[in-house]
Amino acid sequence: MNIIYLTWGETPRSYGVFGSQVLRQFNETRKLAPSSDNYYFVSALPIVNSGLIREKFRYFLELKKIKDILFNINFCLVPIFLPQNFINSTKITFKFFHFLSHFFLKNKIIHFKPNIIHCRSYHAAYAAIQVREKYNFNYKIIFDARSLWPEALALGKNQTQDSPNYNYLKKIEHLLLLKSDSIVAVSAPMVESFNKIVSRSYELIYLSAECNNFSKVINNHKKNDNKINVCYLGAVEENSWHKLSVLVDLFDHLNKISGNFHFKIITNSSHKPIRQKLLSKNIKNHTIISTKTVHELTTELCDQDIGVMSYFIPVEKFELELSKTVLAVKTAEYLSAGIPMLCNLYCDGAAQIIEKHKLGVVYNPKNISSIDLESLSLILTTKISSECRDFAKLNFDYYVNAKKYYSLYKKLI
Repeated sequence: MNIIYLTWGETPRSYGVFGSQVLRQFNETRKLAPSSDNYYFVSALPIVNSGLIREKFRYFLELKKIKDILFNINFCLVPIFLPQNFINSTKITFKFFHFLSHFFLKNKIIHFKPNIIHCRSYHAAYAAIQVREKYNFNYKIIFDARSLWPEALALGKNQTQDSPNYNYLKKIEHLLLLKSDSIVAVSAPMVESFNKIVSRSYELIYLSAECNNFSKVINNHKKNDNKINVCYLGAVEENSWHKLSVLVDLFDHLNKISGNFHFKIITNSSHKPIRQKLLSKNIKNHTIISTKTVHELTTELCDQDIGVMSYFIPVEKFELELSKTVLAVKTAEYLSAGIPMLCNLYCDGAAQIIEKHKLGVVYNPKNISSIDLESLSLILTTKISSECRDFAKLNFDYYVNAKKYYSLYKKLI
């Protein structure tokens, strides 16, 4: 069995989401395969990308780290002849993001002879479908969607559901759902959303986390100072769907109902605007920090009591559709560390899990006054911390998800 994992337009990195959800998971899946199977990693990378702009020649060291992580998996690049910002395509620019690159992908396919191309993202699946049809290949295609990209892009660009660009990407989405041989969704609501577009079977495979390392984290809830440590993990910016103002409003409410809270934000977003926003609300009891490795993250989470998923407040139809599918990597990481969650009810992918398995509190961001000390005290227990870790081990662990992916590969052959 020959497998290609294909990314398109992302900058490969050994850390962050790419490192954890892409490289690490594919490598874990490879470990389950017999030595007769061949695994390949092909990354279509824009010739002008964030790696070369920010890190310049140091980015080639990052590529070496990626090869080290993949170990015995062949890693290679395919050029995209546009700057990386064109990944957020419009009706006009979408196909230009594939111009000439399909020829180079075809050559890789001829050389590697894949039975399956596992595609991360809409662009990757589109490329695999177009090349298969143009050159009469017969490999199977897995469309690993990760998120509702047309909705996410429209939200980021302040487009409405009537936008020509949004509707063009919805047509691309329909094409991918029809012509891919298998589609992976990361949350139950995402399966529901796709089923509304094309009725067929879908695979549900959650996001992945380093459960073994996180399981070593011991949350000390019975602290002598009675402080309640509240953590937010991940990107947070005002012009994104993880809105800074929504997070700070939540922290402000918690700060007003008790002076026992301490807030920690672990993010690679710029710290300055976050600190300014917190201080504008007189929230001085806070820490802002960045991490790059699982070990660093584990250390920062070790004394946290509650993990926050604040997100944003959706209004338009496509915003509601996007938000209801959200699970987010932070969900897997909080629960793996035994940290119960305080979750925006509009993040239905995570909220369904939390409510069904009683792993935290789901709240309405339009009515944050409903959050009180009594409801939070119910989740500050050793028992719920253990239940969070147990759920994560069964659903988010790399090995568990590797078995699901490998089973899917075998099913398609």
